[in-house]
Amino acid sequence: MAVAILSSFIAIQSIVNAPAAAQAPAANNVVVYIFKRDTSKFQWAGDLESKVSAAIGVNTVKDKNTGASKAGIYDASDKLVDGASVQFVIDPSVTKADGTLLTVADIPNDMAFGNGVTVGGIQLANGEIVDTIHFVFSSADAATVTANLEKIRQILATESPVPQ
Repeated sequence: MAVAILSSFIAIQSIVNAPAAAQAPAANNVVVYIFKRDTSKFQWAGDLESKVSAAIGVNTVKDKNTGASKAGIYDASDKLVDGASVQFVIDPSVTKADGTLLTVADIPNDMAFGNGVTVGGIQLANGEIVDTIHFVFSSADAATVTANLEKIRQILATESPVPQ
């Protein structure tokens, strides 16, 4: 799997010792919400995640053994373990260098999105990096998350404290 090039602090998620192939996804259907990243601000994933969860009353999917892609859910060894639906919601503020909106078609097929929150970026097929913050939520919570997109945008407009 290609790895997104990340240009700042990111949430690093460790792998537990159980065999990856035996792991079942924590959520069979997930929605990846992609927002524009303001690179002029320090934005720590853990801080953003706790603020967003508190504001909207929904937690992100935090399964350290799986990740989402356009093809489905992968385990830690990059094996497709669930071809279930992975949906993408891209905020209209996310644009490419030419000013056009980022679309799902622009996301590389082998781009894996970690669970929880990632502060970093997406590397497109042409090598361009689009700075983003992405959240992974269960599709069961999608209506609540979508209803609170403005709250999430407001939180993302703030700067995080530097972790100690």
